[in-house]
Amino acid sequence: MKAFTSKILIGLFISSLVYSCANMGYPVGGPKDEESPVVKETIPPNFSTEVEGGKVNIYFNEFVQLKEINEKFVVSPPLDRKPTVNLRGKSIYVDMGDSLKPNTTYTLDFADGIADNNEGNPLGNFQYVFSTGKSLDSLSIQGHAVDAFTRLPFDIIL
Repeated sequence: MKAFTSKILIGLFISSLVYSCANMGYPVGGPKDEESPVVKETIPPNFSTEVEGGKVNIYFNEFVQLKEINEKFVVSPPLDRKPTVNLRGKSIYVDMGDSLKPNTTYTLDFADGIADNNEGNPLGNFQYVFSTGKSLDSLSIQGHAVDAFTRLPFDIIL
C-alpha cells in the first residue's frame, strides 16, 4: 500500500512541476507592423498597352485584406458589368470579363480598399492603369486661354 501511495505522490509531484512550467499568456511577437503592403508584381504590368483579355493579377509582399471594396473600387471608364475582385492570400485577382473596348485606357482605382492583414495598414490610393490600344491616354488637357477681343492672356483663370 505504501508503494502505491508513494507512486501517486510522485506522480502528483511530477505533474505539478510540469504544469507550473507552462506559462499562460500570449507571445510578445515583436514590434507593431506600421508598414503598408507593397505591390511586388502585376500581370499584365501596370501601364501596359495592347492588353487583351480582362484579367489582372496583383501580387503583394504580405497577406492583404480588402476593406469595403464594393464601395471603394472604381473602374474608369465604367464597364457594362461590374468586375469581380477576388482575394487569395497575398494576391488580388480582378476579372473584367470580355467587355473591354478597343483603343481605350482603363484605370482600376482601389482607393484605400487594400490593407495588410495583421494591422490593417492601408496601401493608399493604389491605381492600376492599362490600355487596349497602342498608347495610354494622358487624361489631361492643355492649352492657353486668351481674351477674344484683345488676344491677350487672362491674368487670373480658375
